[in-house]
Amino acid sequence: MTKADKKQVMNKCIGVSILLAILTFWLSESLVRLPEIARIGDKAKWSGWVKVINGEGEARQKGGPIYTTVAWMRDVLRERIYWRYRKWVMMDATYPTDRFVLIAWTVFCVLIGTIVGLLRIKKDNKSQTVDASSE
Repeated sequence: MTKADKKQVMNKCIGVSILLAILTFWLSESLVRLPEIARIGDKAKWSGWVKVINGEGEARQKGGPIYTTVAWMRDVLRERIYWRYRKWVMMDATYPTDRFVLIAWTVFCVLIGTIVGLLRIKKDNKSQTVDASSE
């Protein structure tokens, strides 16, 4: 496998993981969240995901499975940091915003996609080594 092939595999894995992150976040939140058009009544304009991207999404107590998971991980990390450095960190009871959850979920999916890409490259290198030694 050449260097260009390795780069192409990594780009594909990262691109697919970003797409997967956005689609799974959208699916997760669309299961539990009312569409914007249902909340505003007479105005027939849906701008829910525009609000998420612009950072205007609300911080709320309930969300989809991804929102709940990221909020739980954030709380666990904040508690550990608070107990270790309680003199410097102030704990507040706010919930994460939609933008924070989307970015955290995307970073998580990109890390997993990078690991999958590296394992795929390693597997291809091993198979090429075995093929070259058997010839």
